[in-house]
Amino acid sequence: MEEKGIGHDGSTYATQISAHAANSDVEGIDEILTRMETDPEVVDWYAYSAAANRFIKAGLVDKALSMLKKSEELILTATRKSAAFEYILTQYATIGKKDEVLRLWELYNKHHKVYNRGYISVITSLLKFDDIESAEKIFEEWESRKLSYDVRIPKFLISACCRKGHLEKAERLLRRVMEQGGKPDAKIWHCLASGYFKHNQTQKAIEATKQEISVAMSSSFWRPSKSHLAASLDYLKGKGDLERAEEIIRLLRDKGFVSEDIHERLLDYIKDGESKSPLSLLRILNNSRDADEENSHHSA
Repeated sequence: MEEKGIGHDGSTYATQISAHAANSDVEGIDEILTRMETDPEVVDWYAYSAAANRFIKAGLVDKALSMLKKSEELILTATRKSAAFEYILTQYATIGKKDEVLRLWELYNKHHKVYNRGYISVITSLLKFDDIESAEKIFEEWESRKLSYDVRIPKFLISACCRKGHLEKAERLLRRVMEQGGKPDAKIWHCLASGYFKHNQTQKAIEATKQEISVAMSSSFWRPSKSHLAASLDYLKGKGDLERAEEIIRLLRDKGFVSEDIHERLLDYIKDGESKSPLSLLRILNNSRDADEENSHHSA
């Protein structure tokens, strides 16, 4: 490019770094960085951050850390300071440097106004360390700021609490969401149902599963968990609570998650007096028109 009279800028260097990284060419990345550093007018945080990302993927944590330090030095001169703070912060989390996450977060708060995206970045970063306590403190700070309500922020925390078995804390967070006028989405209800099933709180799990179906949209990527549905319907059948089982099945049909044929087969299953394996339910559900692989729809 230089031979053709075309100059370099930070994004050009970042692109070249990515090209070398695609070939696992660490020496090539070092060469690009050396060339870039001779031209201080184009050195920016993103080029160093891109290099750090490639070193992380190559397993070269020390080199990545060195790049992040250099990237951080350029944040305050960046055009988009928020993006720089947030991206570097998440990279520190990726390489397991929680102290650096907290330090950079304090710096971010001190020098810049933080909006929802910043809170998402730091909370998700801290949850990579299972540090629910620190994440909750930052969540409380976010609540006190009275920014536009973004249900994703409590959702990350609720999900972590359910995963770690802190179900009472998850329930408290859910109540706070609703008190603030937030509307829990399907992901929140799915996480709660998972936690309840795991800890044998089946009645609560069934109610959470029902709520998950109620708020999910068949036009979106989300699909209710087939294993949760099977466990719920099998439990209700065993208890003789056909009314609640029928309510869930009817809701699945009305929301467009199962066809009329599957709806009828599910009703036949719960009304059948014989005891059958929950696997029979799963087979019916897997024959529905949206028989996607369940786990692909429940990633955070």
